[in-house]
Amino acid sequence: MLIAGIGLLVSLSAACTASPRPTPGPEAIAELARWWSQYRQSFLLPEGRVIRPRDGGDTVSEGQAYALIAAALLDDRQTFDLVFSWTESNLSRQRHFGDRLLAWHWREGAVTDWNSSSDADLDYCMALLMAHERWGDETYRATALAVASDVLEKEVFPTRLGPLLAPGTWGSDADGSLMVNPSYLSPATFRMLARETGDRRWNRLAASAYALWRRSGQRLGRMRGVGLPPDWCVVMPDGEVAPPANRVPAFGWEALRVPMRAGMDALIHDSAEARAFLRRNVVRFFRNDLSGPGDLPAAVYAYWGGRADPSESLAMTAMVLFAFQAAGAPPPPHIEAAFDRQRRAPALLDDYYAQSLVFYPLAFRAGVIGR
Repeated sequence: MLIAGIGLLVSLSAACTASPRPTPGPEAIAELARWWSQYRQSFLLPEGRVIRPRDGGDTVSEGQAYALIAAALLDDRQTFDLVFSWTESNLSRQRHFGDRLLAWHWREGAVTDWNSSSDADLDYCMALLMAHERWGDETYRATALAVASDVLEKEVFPTRLGPLLAPGTWGSDADGSLMVNPSYLSPATFRMLARETGDRRWNRLAASAYALWRRSGQRLGRMRGVGLPPDWCVVMPDGEVAPPANRVPAFGWEALRVPMRAGMDALIHDSAEARAFLRRNVVRFFRNDLSGPGDLPAAVYAYWGGRADPSESLAMTAMVLFAFQAAGAPPPPHIEAAFDRQRRAPALLDDYYAQSLVFYPLAFRAGVIGR
């Protein structure tokens, strides 16, 4: 099955504007179509379950949401409805806990952990609102708003920085401290929900996301950073942002998604705050880090900026490229070349996480996001 309407890629929403960009060429659109075909072949089962081949074929709520976002933006309603139906039937916590959040982990025919994962819950809302905007089915919007209501009730906690998203229904300590994964915060989704509901709490969540990103990238306890948020941090009762116990702070496997979160906000909502954050905190760092001939993004960066793991990483390369794209900054040509080489490498075609993130730079090239 080819992407439905691939020749008619249009904006996400008439209400969401972005800075104009040149019309994408047919090569970029065809390349995105080929990626989507390969992605569905590698990770999507006929019943609508997204698998992680490197983890024994299990399923996480995050993966279902990634596929739904891509399907909505690519106008592939058949795939969207398959994934949506499987997700609601198998991961919804409604029957067991009375809320509409998603269980985060499923393996061998059943949920193995009913805890929620707030990044997946928000991405699920984003995908459903995109689908409603595109196809007009009220079921999508109603589900998104039901999930969003439970996010506010069970996954958001007050802090000195403002309301912040916990990792799930857990993360708040009795002393008032809050564990936070900065890459879970999604200003683009918060703004969508503010528009749909009129609830100002969503706008406050967007503001506190940037406050947390800036604060956590500059200082964790006594450590000074280079502007890149860490994988995890703890917001203390007095508003100080500290490193979690027993974790070495790094911009790595988790935090590399922060440029995607800010980038979606920049492209969907034309957010000046998002572009400023990307330029000052992400693009500036990587311009310096990649200044040498042939320098490629490392797999993990230490909090203070050194290369903790200098290995090549498709996930990191994809997110660095997307940061440049969304910020309106010309990416280094050799980074674009490395991205295209890495994403086509046979050894990486079964890398579910990296291939899921590949969508964003390809979608930018094809004009799918924010036109």
